[in-house]
Amino acid sequence: MTFYVQTWDEYYTQILTLGVISGPVEGILALCTVYAFTAYMGGGSFWHQPMLSTVGVPKPNFLPSQVYEMPFTQWYLVYGAFVLFFATGSSIMHVMQVRRERGQDPFMPLYGLLPLVAIWTLIPAYLYLQPAILENYTIPFGLFVSLVNAYSVGRIIIGHLTQTSFPYHNVLLYPLALGVFDSAGALVGLWSAPVLGYGIGQVAFVFVCLGLAVGVYGSFVVCIISFLCVRRLLILPSSILSPRYVTTSTSGVSPSNTLTSRRPSARTVWRRRPNNGYIGGVRNPGGLVVKRSSTLITSGRAPLS
Repeated sequence: MTFYVQTWDEYYTQILTLGVISGPVEGILALCTVYAFTAYMGGGSFWHQPMLSTVGVPKPNFLPSQVYEMPFTQWYLVYGAFVLFFATGSSIMHVMQVRRERGQDPFMPLYGLLPLVAIWTLIPAYLYLQPAILENYTIPFGLFVSLVNAYSVGRIIIGHLTQTSFPYHNVLLYPLALGVFDSAGALVGLWSAPVLGYGIGQVAFVFVCLGLAVGVYGSFVVCIISFLCVRRLLILPSSILSPRYVTTSTSGVSPSNTLTSRRPSARTVWRRRPNNGYIGGVRNPGGLVVKRSSTLITSGRAPLS
């Protein structure tokens, strides 16, 4: 969730900002720590013990017993909620501040958070309506949720790179929304039972959703590699792919602290030099050099066309 919010932040500000606590950094480190400690302890049963008493914290008089006896798993949810709200609030304030400084509408980007709200409204709703999936099929459903989020974030990144409109919809949410509607209708009495039932039908539904997500996200990845990366690799000099390459723009003026590179025009013809050399002071292991004129680009987001 924090990865979505920070990618949304980058889309509207053109600045990738990782806060004091961020999902892609601290979140992953926390998960790695949990996995490593679980392996060291020999299983996950350790995390179901009361956390405070396990680490040797005495019970204060003002603390309710329910809070004192909370296991590690519930405290981890508290920690995750704190990180989520802190990171989301920080990103929202950052986007609004940057938009105000640029004289732009500071509230319009907030609509980009609606897909995130939809995702995390449907997911707990479905698990609440189908507790058997939560108890017995968490792994396939978790993989499906991961692909839903990855697809949303990936489309925001591509929208940022290609300067296209913000991707508000996610096709992978439609089957999940139908599943929630089917189960909720039976709960409120619109029909006697869900069309998918409560047993094997729901299990089959989860695996169908997972298969759909693998297909949609897989085709998305193949599309990006085929139409963006491969075609660019065929025409761009290796200096552009250097880690020292920073940003590009069509202004024709290069900032003093950025590396400038040249993108070939439509008439550019490449030839391969027999030995390795340098292009613009950058090592060019591929030996590619420009034979005809090229167009200078330096900073900002440049369209991929």
